[in-house]
Amino acid sequence: MSRRESTARYSISCEWDGTPCSDLSLEPYRLSARLEAPWLEIELDAPLHGDPAPDCPPGRCDGLWNFEVVELFAATADGRYIEIEIGPHGHYLVLLFAGYRRQSEVVDECTLDVRAVGSRWSATFALANDRIPAPLERANAFAIHGVGDARRYLAAQPLPTERPDFHRVDLFAPLRGRLR
Repeated sequence: MSRRESTARYSISCEWDGTPCSDLSLEPYRLSARLEAPWLEIELDAPLHGDPAPDCPPGRCDGLWNFEVVELFAATADGRYIEIEIGPHGHYLVLLFAGYRRQSEVVDECTLDVRAVGSRWSATFALANDRIPAPLERANAFAIHGVGDARRYLAAQPLPTERPDFHRVDLFAPLRGRLR
């Protein structure tokens, strides 16, 4: 791995299928991921929708995708991938996959700092890069919020699928920037 910094930046500002967001005053979400030995660092800025928090203390939260969350998926050419989820209440979930929805590991060794100010929240996340499948070739960023019929699934790069399926790494665009 080169010591040279590499950064990928995403703006999440449309529905998962490419439909423009209906309330642009709250969007977009901005996420940047920087991989520099020995860390993957993620910084994000997002609207705070006020969804209920998970019923567990801040830290790792299984099933975090059921709550307000921002996610980064990054995959190798052979289909291995990492899913990183960050919530506005200080929760995270990091999962490794050996292939489509074939979870192989849950990762706990990370740091997360979350701050909410007014109608927005921000987070800084770090994970040792030896926990990440390499070399990463494709990625996408997503956001989920809302409850019941108001649930929304947003994407940086729309997915040409019939329903939101964020695990379709084969449909992700090549990484923006050089996150390798």
